[in-house]
Amino acid sequence: TDLNLIAECFPLLEELDLSNNCWLKAEALSTALIKLRKVNLTSNAYLNDQLLFQLFKNCKHLEEA
Repeated sequence: TDLNLIAECFPLLEELDLSNNCWLKAEALSTALIKLRKVNLTSNAYLNDQLLFQLFKNCKHLEEA
């Protein structure tokens, strides 16, 4: 729900720091923040291949993860 609120308030958000986060879901991030250019996922408990695939598939502007 926090990510949905962030996406609603900042639909053009380009940079997001989700380091040390344990609640991230790939679909929520990649579909809510399609303008994302940079995302910090350091020490994220949900970091896996599927998350990265979803991010780069849905966030066409993503340059750095």
